[in-house]
Formats: sequence, C-alpha cells, structure tokens
Amino acid sequence: MNSIPASIKPFLPLLHPLLMWVILALTLYTLYLGIQISRLRSANEEVKDKLVDSRFPVKHYQMGSISATAYICLLQQLS
Repeated sequence: MNSIPASIKPFLPLLHPLLMWVILALTLYTLYLGIQISRLRSANEEVKDKLVDSRFPVKHYQMGSISATAYICLLQQLS
C-alpha cells in the first residue's frame, strides 16, 4: 500500500471539514436554484421571458445530483 507523503499529512485532518463546507455550499446553491424555479413558475410573462434563458431547472438538477453524489461518497468513505 502506498504511504502518504509527510508533506501532506498535516493537512489531512482538514480535508473532511473542507469537503463538508463544499457540500453545504453546493446544497445552498441548489436551494437558491430551486427557489428561482418557483419564482419562474409563478412569474408573469415579462419576468418569465427574462428568467427562461437562465436554465434554472437544468442547473438545479445538475447541482442537486453533484451534491447528493458527493455526500453519499463521503458517507461511504466514513463508514
């Protein structure tokens, strides 16, 4: 098995908290996109024309998939 280089060992305890903050940020961004989708569905035609080009549903789906996958992978590594 490969040994971990001594130059990296001091930073390994910081890896888990960093990953958790990244996953939290992705989750909050996904929440923001979901709220924008909600606004898009209830908007009038003028606002809807401006918001349709931003592709909120596609971004929301992609970010949700990435954050869920990252969280599941992290949980599997911890168990």
